[in-house]
Amino acid sequence: MISLILALVCFQEPTRIPLPDAVRHSPTISSDGSWIYFFQSLDEKPDNFRKYARNEALFRTSLDGKNIQKIIEVGDTRGRLNWSSDGTRFYVTRRVADTNGDGEIGFGDGMSIVSADPDGKNQADLRAASPDKITIYAVTPAGDLILGLRTNYRETNPRIVLYSAGQVEKELAKAWAYYPLNEKEGMIRTLKVDQNTDGRINFRDVGTLSIMNRETGKTFPFAPQKVIRGPIKTPTGFVFAQLKTGKEGKPVGLQENTAIIQSDTEGKNLKPLTDSDSIWIPLQALKGSVLLHRTRGKETEFGLLPGGGEYQSLWKAPKGQQVGFPRVSGNQETILFAVLRDGNNDGELTPGEDPSDIFKLDLK
Repeated sequence: MISLILALVCFQEPTRIPLPDAVRHSPTISSDGSWIYFFQSLDEKPDNFRKYARNEALFRTSLDGKNIQKIIEVGDTRGRLNWSSDGTRFYVTRRVADTNGDGEIGFGDGMSIVSADPDGKNQADLRAASPDKITIYAVTPAGDLILGLRTNYRETNPRIVLYSAGQVEKELAKAWAYYPLNEKEGMIRTLKVDQNTDGRINFRDVGTLSIMNRETGKTFPFAPQKVIRGPIKTPTGFVFAQLKTGKEGKPVGLQENTAIIQSDTEGKNLKPLTDSDSIWIPLQALKGSVLLHRTRGKETEFGLLPGGGEYQSLWKAPKGQQVGFPRVSGNQETILFAVLRDGNNDGELTPGEDPSDIFKLDLK
């Protein structure tokens, strides 16, 4: 019998961090709990940036929002923050160089990787700018990086590599994405067929999953299909979001509803934990439950799902607003999340254009 530990989670009402209006996203909390980091669009950008290119920077603020510091500019990329296991260094990708030689900087250019101390000092250029589009999937305890590399976003044969400073990059797999499970294993996503029948094999095709041991290089298939997000490792197996099957003759799209499914460690003995009445996205295991993000039409929220129990909503965005994926502190005591609101009153919520507020929710 597969089950998650049923946990009663108590929480306080979230508090908004008092920050000036800005387009920002992806808040995370430092390992010591004293700083909130986030990415924010800058009002100005270099003259050689394309017209619609963003210029983002990593910022941090004290918990009261009074001490705001710009840490490093990352250019035209939707920033993503990664930390060393001891919390003393962070890693980010940057798009600030004209790698395709067209005289401008924008979405068609590649990226570099930079590491720095938490205050942005002692910056180190780890991987020089190249045509590669880069995703940092994980930082190992030894300080190596697991990267996803591709020359463009429609490439059908991207690769996952292990980056170690001063050494030749080791290719781990030909795959589109990597999801760390533990220090030795990860889940890789491979695209092989045109699942949405648009005549191309690209990121809109969900693909298939396999579990890979990084040390031995061996892989074995993860049997469930149409897995859009996850799997999240639990003490007894995995939890993942599976796309609802479309109507006969209609291809399954990425905006279809999902159901949260539970399996054993081999991807067998499947058990639905929710109905396919929403777009459910599992984010991580938290206090014996699984943290979920839920979208129903224009309504967004997040909450916890204990095995064998009912979904417990932690916070629901007010009408006309949208909550992003929440981030959990390392000690699992704090949740940070950004809430998008219609700042220009055009009746639409547009990431990258409308401002977001940052909230902090403390768990007991």
